[in-house]
Amino acid sequence: FIMGNNFGGIKRAIEEEFERVRLLDKDREYIVLDQVLQIEHTKWESFPIDFTHVGTLFVLDKEKNGKFTIYDFMQFAEICRKREEMQVRHDFKTHIQAYFTLCMWSVVAKPTGERTFVEWGSNLFAANSISGTTKAIKKPAQYPSTIFYTEDTIKTLYNILSINQSYGIGWRQFFDLMQQTAVEEDLTKKDECIDYIHEDVLKKFLGSFIKGFVNLMLELGFDPKIEVI
Repeated sequence: FIMGNNFGGIKRAIEEEFERVRLLDKDREYIVLDQVLQIEHTKWESFPIDFTHVGTLFVLDKEKNGKFTIYDFMQFAEICRKREEMQVRHDFKTHIQAYFTLCMWSVVAKPTGERTFVEWGSNLFAANSISGTTKAIKKPAQYPSTIFYTEDTIKTLYNILSINQSYGIGWRQFFDLMQQTAVEEDLTKKDECIDYIHEDVLKKFLGSFIKGFVNLMLELGFDPKIEVI
């Protein structure tokens, strides 16, 4: 197997890429979502991982806190190596994405699954701030105990959940709908925080998203009690 023969080199390449993107905010020992999305895996072409895939991110973030450590990446690489040894098909990228989707399904299909996913998603985006960029959260003066997400951070959510492909909703329409929800739910007033999204709106959206995913998987006949090895 390609990966098995060159796994040491792949791990070194992952460590180098991790360190490269970590230095974008060098005060931290971990990296956050938008740094993960900047990782280039051309140095390990036998290991074609799409980090914009939500199931992949779910598995990669072992502690479910939105903070990705080098330890997370090394464990993740080990999972990929084992799957590569087990699979018989040549299309590793499709195989591994399907496997990570099943891993996520085995968690979110449980009675506490929706809460687990919403908490993880909230942590993922709350942690997603990078110094010197618009990837950030904000606590406005009039709402000092509430997290608001910047437009740029919400755009990352829009992209990794494939909102346009899945629902046919353009980016601007999606952002406006989230702002409208905040006003309708009496979380903000119409002219307040127009460039930010209230944390409760994000949680509501994540809850709806994962309910839709669970319902689809059940319709397709997936076992909600599955244990993925």
